[in-house]
Amino acid sequence: MRAFDRALIVLFVIALASFVTASPVVARIDADADGFSQGTDCNDNNPQVWTTPGEALALSFAPDKATLSWTAPANLGGVFSSVRYDTLRSITPSNFASAPTGLCFDPEGLTTSSTDPSIPPPGGGFFYLVRAKNDCGDATLGTRTGGAPRVGLVCDCRFFVTTRSPARGTDALTVSAPTT
Repeated sequence: MRAFDRALIVLFVIALASFVTASPVVARIDADADGFSQGTDCNDNNPQVWTTPGEALALSFAPDKATLSWTAPANLGGVFSSVRYDTLRSITPSNFASAPTGLCFDPEGLTTSSTDPSIPPPGGGFFYLVRAKNDCGDATLGTRTGGAPRVGLVCDCRFFVTTRSPARGTDALTVSAPTT
């Protein structure tokens, strides 16, 4: 065997050995082609979403004192049209987590505003939180001054709230189930 042939055999053996001992190749699958592979995509069958959205920002009232608006989260967690918003209202600034104090005033909203024509009781007020959400889940309601997370009702879209009973002259709370 010539030296040239022996050199080729040695190179072949070295190449084969490095192939056998190399780290395994991990396949990253992106079934919905949204740029986020399994393990980083909350739903790899939905190209519209990949993670829960961030927190709704900069809540403020319009001069009409009935329209609340906010800025969409910096991280939408999907395409713009995938984000929905729950507007929670409470009669106390610290309890959005239980009825009747807190309620899902405008669940599943599609825009960055909500209008509440209701008038609070004399000497009282209404307090609002907005939660962004998409098909991956609900965003947080933010944190309290001390850093503890704010807690609020889960707005189940199977039930909705209607308010205002002009015939009675007061706000009425009616919980209804939509027809299917």
